[in-house]
Amino acid sequence: MTDPSKTLGGVIDALATITDATDAPLDELARRFDLVQQATSRLREISDEIAESISSSMEDDVMTIAGVGVLTRKKRTSSAWMTDSSRENMYDDTVRAIIARVGTDPMTGEIHPALANAVRETWKLVTESFSFVADPKTPFRKILGLDPSEYRTKYATGYSVSLGEETI
Repeated sequence: MTDPSKTLGGVIDALATITDATDAPLDELARRFDLVQQATSRLREISDEIAESISSSMEDDVMTIAGVGVLTRKKRTSSAWMTDSSRENMYDDTVRAIIARVGTDPMTGEIHPALANAVRETWKLVTESFSFVADPKTPFRKILGLDPSEYRTKYATGYSVSLGEETI
């Protein structure tokens, strides 16, 4: 079995010998690009596997590894839409909440149709221009009283691992 540290070190040494990867005809550049994409993908897989192993092996969230550096483990949480229609449901609920907030006549409690249409068109324009609707860190909770977690589910809680410079 090959020693992963030696193999990875050899890869780094071999990559250091590449001086101009862009000096080639288009077909060769495309082959090189494909190889780089494959290598990047595999290195990302290896990195993720090692980070997972490190995270589960760490006794503390910050540890100094002699000759390597400072390992830091931080908790992270990922989320995903609860159902295939959750994003659209959140969108629709957001539009309704905005309409209720800005389009309601305070005297009668009725919604002005013209304002409702303006809100719908404005929201459509904003969501087509920016992709922040799905971000649970947006201020929808405070401004509109909506909770993005009603549309997303936490499916993975783990740790991220980073390596800093060794301190003496």
